[in-house]
Amino acid sequence: TNSQMSVLLIDLTHFKQFNETLGHLAGDKLLQLIGERLTNSVRKRDFLARLGGDEFALVMLNTITTQIIEKVVKKIMTAFSRPFHI
Repeated sequence: TNSQMSVLLIDLTHFKQFNETLGHLAGDKLLQLIGERLTNSVRKRDFLARLGGDEFALVMLNTITTQIIEKVVKKIMTAFSRPFHI
C-alpha cells in the first residue's frame, strides 16, 4: 500500500506561566479542555497524543492533499480562538 501521513506538532504558548500563576489544578483542567477541543477538531482516523507538558502531536493518516491538512488546522485554530473557562 502507498499511504501518506502528516505530523503536526502543537506547543502551547505561555502554558508554564499559566500553570505557575493559577496552580496545577487549573493547569490540569486547561489541558483537559485543550485535549477535548483538539479531539473534536481532528478526523476520527487520526492519532492525537499529548507528548508531555504543553506539547501535543497529531498524526494525520492518508493526507493526500494540503487542503486536508489546512482544513484540520483551520478547525483547530477556530476551536482555540474561543475562550477557555476554568
